[in-house]
Amino acid sequence: MRIRDVLWYALSHMKKKKKRSFLTMLGVLIGIAAIVSITSLGNGFQVMFTRELENSLGVNTLTVTTTSFGGPSGSRQTYDTILYAEDADYIRNIDDVKAATAVKSVTGDVHIDNISYTLTIQGVNISEYAKIYESTFKTYSGSFENLENDSVVVGYNVAFPYGNETQAIHDEDNLTVTLTYRSGVQFITRNFTFTVVAILQQAGGFSQQDTALFVPLETVLDIYNITEVSYIVVSVESSDKIDSVKEKIKEYYHDEIAVNSSEALLSTMESMFSIMVLFVSAIAAVALIVAGVGIMNIMTVSVTERTREIGILKSLGAKDRTILGIFLAEAAVIGFLGGIAGIIFGLITANILGSQLFAMFSSGFSSSGGTHTLTTNTSLVITPIFDPLTGVMSLLLAVGLSIIFALQPAYNASKKDPVQALLYF
Repeated sequence: MRIRDVLWYALSHMKKKKKRSFLTMLGVLIGIAAIVSITSLGNGFQVMFTRELENSLGVNTLTVTTTSFGGPSGSRQTYDTILYAEDADYIRNIDDVKAATAVKSVTGDVHIDNISYTLTIQGVNISEYAKIYESTFKTYSGSFENLENDSVVVGYNVAFPYGNETQAIHDEDNLTVTLTYRSGVQFITRNFTFTVVAILQQAGGFSQQDTALFVPLETVLDIYNITEVSYIVVSVESSDKIDSVKEKIKEYYHDEIAVNSSEALLSTMESMFSIMVLFVSAIAAVALIVAGVGIMNIMTVSVTERTREIGILKSLGAKDRTILGIFLAEAAVIGFLGGIAGIIFGLITANILGSQLFAMFSSGFSSSGGTHTLTTNTSLVITPIFDPLTGVMSLLLAVGLSIIFALQPAYNASKKDPVQALLYF
């Protein structure tokens, strides 16, 4: 029999056993759908995460801190070096440095419409900070010019704390901030009044600027009567200059400091995502193994049911390889159709999950006692990214596994004695 005749014969038998063929195909469909949906969502999530992380960290940035990100083993190293505000002035004068600012982060309560919100207050050089995060640190209203010691730049969600278009804070408003600081052995809680000079555009994503206040660094240091800062953030002119600037900064601190680059962090995260997607896809592939066992069982039953048919075919001159080909063709068709349906179903599933289940958080605030905490708007929709190569490999895997698991029943069928097969009831 020609290959075309073998395929026609296999398909005609599948039409007679539609329900059985469909149920057998269903196992393949589920396995392929799981692989396609997981890889597509993983690729989409990786692209989304990288984009949002770039917006949050800035492009070509270095963070000078006393704690490293940790190496491949996950270890973290902490240095005893103290960072001072004046260090940023030295770093700013290094060749190929675009901007640099020291950052001192504190927490305070902000009073808006008789409601107290617990927020992060960032003491920074605001003009330098705007150069570093030029893609996200933009004004919704107001400007960064003519800054005074009591000036404050307000994050979008602070000005719009109710999750709608109701604006609670406007330019030139006075904002009362309650800070607790130490004076000798005593802790003092005191109210400070700042004047709003600008409201930031909404950054969204992973950026925390939407729920923060930004004030001049000197103001925070004066209030707390300190000189050390939390970290220093540096913007480099181009990506090819990052390593040289990093080495100069480490040399200034005699290698007793951690200089973490945004590119290194992004590269590490991308590698982690790739491994995670591969691992989860391998787990999903177990469903294909289960489907393969199902195909073997169905083929074994089919061979038993069609024993007389096999005897008739052999008595008419069909060779062993023809019988083998008929059963393997049935398995291949099941794998192929199940694979195609699985790819389509997997893409549909990935799009549904990407738009619904991965909307992580919503904007607004949650209450805890008498103090409210603003949350950043991180309602992110993941757009699944389908790799055609993954589709082709999944389809080949479906067909290949179907044939492999059908080999034993098909071989048994091809070796049946025609006389005994004809006498089978």
